[in-house]
Amino acid sequence: MKDNFNLEVKKILKEAENEMYDLNHPYVGSEHMLLGILKISESLKELLENYDLTYENFKEELIEIVGTSHKKSEIALYTPLLKRIISDAIEEAKENNGGLVKPEHLLIGMLEEGEGVGIRILINMDINIESIYNDLVKNTNNPKTKNSILYEIGKPINPSMDEHIYKRDKELDDLIEILLRKNKNNPLLLGEAGVGKTAIVEELARRIVEGNVPDKLLNSKIIEIDTGSLISGTRYRGEFEDRLNKIIKATIKEQNVILFIDEIHTLVNCGGAEGAVDAANILKPYLARGSLKVIGATTLREYKMTIYKDKALERRFQIINIEEPSLEDTEFILKKIKSNYEKHHEVQITDENIKTILKYTEKYIHNRFNPDKSIDILDSVCAHVQLTRPNQKNLLTKLNEQKNEFLQEKKYGEALKIELKIKDIEKNKNKLPITDKDILKVVELRANMPIMDIFQEKIISLPGTLKKKIIGQDRAIDSICEALKEKYAFEISSPLTVLLEGSSGVGKTFLSNEIAENLFGKNHYLRLDMNELSSEGITNKLLGTTQGYIGYEDECLFNTIKDHPYSLILLDNFDKSSIKVQNIFKEILENGVIRNGKGELIHFENTTIIMTTKTEEQNNIGFKNGDKDTSLKRDNLLKNYINKTIKMSPIDKKAAEKYIKASVKDTTFSKKEIDEIIKNAKIELEGIRGIQKEINKYKITKLLTKV
Repeated sequence: MKDNFNLEVKKILKEAENEMYDLNHPYVGSEHMLLGILKISESLKELLENYDLTYENFKEELIEIVGTSHKKSEIALYTPLLKRIISDAIEEAKENNGGLVKPEHLLIGMLEEGEGVGIRILINMDINIESIYNDLVKNTNNPKTKNSILYEIGKPINPSMDEHIYKRDKELDDLIEILLRKNKNNPLLLGEAGVGKTAIVEELARRIVEGNVPDKLLNSKIIEIDTGSLISGTRYRGEFEDRLNKIIKATIKEQNVILFIDEIHTLVNCGGAEGAVDAANILKPYLARGSLKVIGATTLREYKMTIYKDKALERRFQIINIEEPSLEDTEFILKKIKSNYEKHHEVQITDENIKTILKYTEKYIHNRFNPDKSIDILDSVCAHVQLTRPNQKNLLTKLNEQKNEFLQEKKYGEALKIELKIKDIEKNKNKLPITDKDILKVVELRANMPIMDIFQEKIISLPGTLKKKIIGQDRAIDSICEALKEKYAFEISSPLTVLLEGSSGVGKTFLSNEIAENLFGKNHYLRLDMNELSSEGITNKLLGTTQGYIGYEDECLFNTIKDHPYSLILLDNFDKSSIKVQNIFKEILENGVIRNGKGELIHFENTTIIMTTKTEEQNNIGFKNGDKDTSLKRDNLLKNYINKTIKMSPIDKKAAEKYIKASVKDTTFSKKEIDEIIKNAKIELEGIRGIQKEINKYKITKLLTKV
């Protein structure tokens, strides 16, 4: 903590301790600190002498009021009040001296606390405390007091000096160039969430502190305005506008302040109650004249929806596009910052770890952007390693106990092995290694995908599970399970597409339902009945409507895939869908992604898509009236993009008998009754569905007979 004190402050606190020892007082209090200030600080001595406050008369008054003791103190204990004063001085210095504590900050902290022995003695001496405080504020140019509204709502950006941003030199140069302009000197950073907009502003603040900016920006301070705090508490008309005007005037008065407004789109139409002016219109004149410097940050989508529509406001900003860094640049950034995470988490991060993080993050996390998503995964992996590794202190204790036992038993060879193990742990105790398994576990959690070890086990056991429930389709089950193994074992980055062909009632939909239940889970299953998607307008259910149309804010069906990228999609009765719906799925199968109505990318690379169609209609799947052009489209779609076509076996008499015996456990049917059920079931047309109907009829008949 003392590294933040200048030399004079260190001398003052040391002198305060000496005064305590000299007076035989039991503690170091605010009165001793004031004696140190009056003795050491030349600038403050001169100021305080104007109020007839000197080292001699204050010490004389202190001895008269408090007295001295005959018992010598052995250690210097600071009172809680003095600790608070020092803490206040540190905070004051952060806001008004780059973090370096000076004697003025100590005295301001003492006067602001307004209590303690030192203050009571000053009051007893009839010293004008308020005038001293005002002079101190004036002389130290304390902005917090002069423009309190600015510092109540805003927060100075004080970045850590050892956390630089990399690969953003061009954007920073553009930012500085715009701020140096005479007019329209307001940069607007446009980029997706996580690409580093705020980090660029923090790097600018860091360069200002380091003096690595043009002369006109050397004394600048960047104050971040929190829009939530700006609006908070403004219940009545005019309060918000009055608060914003005060902030603007305080900023202009201070001259060297640059306002940073993150999520600046929230200010558009903010305020603006009936009869009042909104925030954007209040800002426009100041932004145009160049008297106010504002750095804004928002996403491209929010910009187009708000600021871009207000052409007068849009002209006042100079846009800087912040693109997502390439994988190579992101790798460079992670390598540069990894030492900070190694130190914080006490782990060892290798270059191979970083490559693996980038590989899995890019492959499985699609709803966020680099470098933020990769840095977030890196941080989470480091935390995960600490959580899953054994407590090294306890482990060393146990090993030492084992070693001592071996020594007592004179098993020196075993004791040596334990000793070598202890030395190895102690050597690397602050360098826990990270494995690929650690990285994958964290990515699985963040991407909402299944744990791959468990997932692979489920795939291996899936054929046996399905064959117990689905009768007569062993070949089809083996075929689809083999396709699933290939897809997820080799991590193929494209949707697995399977076409199930078969007559009605053979179990196409039932097979898909069972795969979803046993492999993916109910939250990772989307069943679409193509009978419901036969009209052109109904496709909005899939992707949602575009901006300006009714239902724009409504959820679309494909949002399920956005939230659960590892999913099974069943396109039941695919032959009934419209051409427009088929074209949507053609794009999905071809590219692996599609944009919804809001322009967001939805990724299907990790999905399994099962289409079902009836055998008797397979020559015209989804294409009505046997249209030749449509059939060509269908053939092209299936041949090029469907990975596997599986023809499900028709239900024969043997399969029907097996199904009846397996499914009817509460009722006993004779051989004659079973034959009668199969005869009436029309299994060639209705399959298992027809058998179930006949079983239900027999059950009802038997129940009525008993009655």
